[in-house]
Amino acid sequence: MFTPSANGSFAAMVASQDFSGAVKVLDEAIDETRQDYTAAQFRLVQLHLNRGICNQRLHLNRKALKDYDAVLALMPSNVNALLRKGQVLQSMGKQAEARVVWEAATSLADPASDLEINGGQVEQAEALLDSILASNPSDLSALVARGTARALARKLKEAVADFTKAIEIEPRYPDTYKRRGQARSALGDVQGALTDLEKAAQLLAELPGGAADAAGGPADCHAERGMLFHKQRDYRRAVKELAKATELDPSNAQAWNYLGLGRVSMGDIREGCKAYEKAIELAPQMKEAWLNLGQALKEEGRVKEAERALTKAMTSADGGACLAAYRLLATMRQGQGRQADAIKVLDKALGFKREDQRVELLYMRAICYHALGYARAALADYEACMNCKPRVDEGPAGEESRMFQFLSFYQREMALFTAHSLDRRAADFCLDSELTPLFKECWCKKGAPSPELFTSYKMQPALPAERSSGSGRGSSSGAAGGADAEQVAALTAAADVIGQLLQNHHQGFLPNVRQQRAAGYAAAELAQAVRALLAERAAGREGLWVNSEGASGQGGCSGRHLFGWRDAMDIVVKWRQLAEPADQVVWVDLLTPREFEAGFGSHTPMFSGQTKCVRYFMNFNRALELAKECLLEKGHAYDAQNREVGLGGEDKQEAVRKARSALELYRVIGWREFDAELEAAWERLIDAMLRGDKPAAAAAILCYAYYWYNFMPLARGTAAVGYTTMLGLFWAAGMPISQPIPTDYQVDWEAILAKHPQQFIDRLSRWFVPEDALPVPPLPSTSASSSSSSAGASPAASPRGGSSSSSSSNKVVAAAKALPDVQQMPAVAEVLATLRQRLKALNGPDAKPV
Repeated sequence: MFTPSANGSFAAMVASQDFSGAVKVLDEAIDETRQDYTAAQFRLVQLHLNRGICNQRLHLNRKALKDYDAVLALMPSNVNALLRKGQVLQSMGKQAEARVVWEAATSLADPASDLEINGGQVEQAEALLDSILASNPSDLSALVARGTARALARKLKEAVADFTKAIEIEPRYPDTYKRRGQARSALGDVQGALTDLEKAAQLLAELPGGAADAAGGPADCHAERGMLFHKQRDYRRAVKELAKATELDPSNAQAWNYLGLGRVSMGDIREGCKAYEKAIELAPQMKEAWLNLGQALKEEGRVKEAERALTKAMTSADGGACLAAYRLLATMRQGQGRQADAIKVLDKALGFKREDQRVELLYMRAICYHALGYARAALADYEACMNCKPRVDEGPAGEESRMFQFLSFYQREMALFTAHSLDRRAADFCLDSELTPLFKECWCKKGAPSPELFTSYKMQPALPAERSSGSGRGSSSGAAGGADAEQVAALTAAADVIGQLLQNHHQGFLPNVRQQRAAGYAAAELAQAVRALLAERAAGREGLWVNSEGASGQGGCSGRHLFGWRDAMDIVVKWRQLAEPADQVVWVDLLTPREFEAGFGSHTPMFSGQTKCVRYFMNFNRALELAKECLLEKGHAYDAQNREVGLGGEDKQEAVRKARSALELYRVIGWREFDAELEAAWERLIDAMLRGDKPAAAAAILCYAYYWYNFMPLARGTAAVGYTTMLGLFWAAGMPISQPIPTDYQVDWEAILAKHPQQFIDRLSRWFVPEDALPVPPLPSTSASSSSSSAGASPAASPRGGSSSSSSSNKVVAAAKALPDVQQMPAVAEVLATLRQRLKALNGPDAKPV
């Protein structure tokens, strides 16, 4: 702790704690040094400091104060002298004076400020500090100052060494721990940084209030620890630290911003938005807070507010924040089904010429062109994306970039496949049966094309050269590739009405006008096909014969077959595939046998690590209760290899009953049948419609939907396809649905969390089933026990009209009630027969030709 003296006995005196002898040695040294005061100023400071420490150890407080005052007269910013003077005053009972001195010490935001380190003269400062420390290696202020200078010069290891030595000299100075923690963080030593920041927070908390506040207080340390935890994706600890930081210092805008990030990362979107809003209130120009708020509002589905926030971020002089805002806005536009608008935004984003973002932006623009049917533009972007130099960096950014490049290969093939089929009838087109199972599997997994794929897959042929004359893109004109404009307009008006009923009113579900329109067309086409089937049956014929070529269940065979449940679903699936071709909506049984047997696509995350799934976490508690009930009832679970895992004795059963999380539960512990159930349910609903028995038809339709939802036959899109099918079937039965989905209610999960179809029927009868189909009769085999559920009450089981009473909802209800009978509408399958006509209808009358 002391500067070596010319007198060799000094060190021995200190080692033997002979502080009186050490004081005499220092007296002589100080007298000698005063003779050349200017040249030896820094040495004199250290000598007085050392003598003061010796006097303090001898409890000669007044003499110690005189030495510390001498130090401060020479160097007013000497933090060590100020801290020790405060200790002496405190031991003398002079608490108020001690607080003043400590406040002076901690108010020195940077012990190197006199050396203009923060003014940018880092090299000069480091050189000067080197000369000081050459003669006084234990000068605390100089060590901290040089450590700061080295940290600013990115000499991080040397900075850590200086801070470490300073801590050895004075282990009670919190700012040194804080600075070392920051340097360790920059070196990637996260655990060391967390430890240092925790120690700094503890020391600051021990200081008197004013002194702690002047040093930034422990709030800054908690905030920095929270940011480090967030970087490590330890969101629970991040939120805990950042909440503490904002409690201690409510004016810390960056802490509020990061608290928002932590809460949103855990899936608590609303609480995250509140934190962002607080950050913006404190710092209205904080662009990253506006950007984060825009993203969170997008996840909540608050589109207009999200756009306002992102527009604020776009005005930033920070190119990174501005580009990120454009990218998020484009993502939101695409998620709304507004691909043409998204392309305009992406054009601007690509104008920033940021190579690290180019792959993602090109891919996003390509899938927008692809969805609109603009194949040549889509292919150009897919190929540009594939030709970008692959990122070699590890971590999420590098992995995501490579994934977009892999996806560009699959999407390019899909775009070519569709472009070559534009003028084929949709009824005869089926990507599920025409594309190889292995290609679809690799596409669904979004990974690198496997060697097996390249040996077995035949690449799609290139497009022919574009003609220089004609109507530009494509070869058709008119309302929808030559379709009758009035008929298309009539179908579109009805489709847009019924499509709005598809919207989930819960966070994570953006209103997608393109998917809604596709669902409306699909519901109408399905209803018309079912009416045609009913007419055939009513006439005494076997049923409705349809071509087999475009049927997913017929393997692409030629010939004809009777229209069944799978043909009904194909109608809806094809519309969903066409509306969003970047979504992997494919039949699971037409993937490779290994993926089919593994149940690909039948897993929906509700909770991943520390993150609640924005869309589905609302169902977690009910799902957990049902899982516990099934475990107790069956006595076993299954592992990833479908092997039984026994529940064990009564102690484990009791642990299951008490489990409050999936982790606690974890610590304790076929296709043909569904096909048959769906076929039987299909026949029941057709039979009920033929009889004109609306209540029985409603029960049969809901039973059919129940098995579809639990079947999970699609890699993606099972929920939307299932609900669209219900809309179409009720329309075919002469009782179109008019009620929107209640707020915070998910129909597919009502089916999944029901142990018996009767439970699902009972739940939906409260709001979904039209009044002329009530009361819905029980299923023939229903027992008293099957109509009760231990999975918890439905979150929105109020009677019809009780949960969605906004003016927009009322307009949707009125429009749906005014829908014409489906047979009075133009035939979807004829008016919109080809893929080109369907794409044009989805794009709208003012869009460019496909």
